[in-house]
Amino acid sequence: MNRIFAKYRLLLSKILLLSIIVLMVISENDINPDSLYYNILEFTGFFFVLVGVFGRIWASLYIEGNKTNNLITKGIY
Repeated sequence: MNRIFAKYRLLLSKILLLSIIVLMVISENDINPDSLYYNILEFTGFFFVLVGVFGRIWASLYIEGNKTNNLITKGIY
């Protein structure tokens, strides 16, 4: 599964970006905060922020004890 994701991750990110751009173009300029579209965008943005925060914490904890003694060649880097 990891190889499949690695092979198609650039394509998946481009598809996701394109779908967000299409949604923004076809949507109305004034988004009602009570609408489903607003809630989906807010949840998606919050999800990506959480993924970024946890990824950063994971990366920091992964290299914590090794950054001055060893060269990290495996793992998330």
